[in-house]
Amino acid sequence: MTILRDVAGMLIGMFLADRALSGAILCLVALVGVAIKEAGLQPLYGGAALIIGCVGIIAAVTVREARRRGG
Repeated sequence: MTILRDVAGMLIGMFLADRALSGAILCLVALVGVAIKEAGLQPLYGGAALIIGCVGIIAAVTVREARRRGG
């Protein structure tokens, strides 16, 4: 039982290590989901928005972290 708890804790820690990254990705997914469901956005365009948005978010978080560390 302890092993399962440790594994679950590690998995949760991986996803919550950078709250800005996690929050931005969740917001992006929610916005694209609403755009597909309510605004009638084509799913193919929604998928493209997710890919482009995720890459942009990762790049922004990486640049922010590099500046914070002085690199």
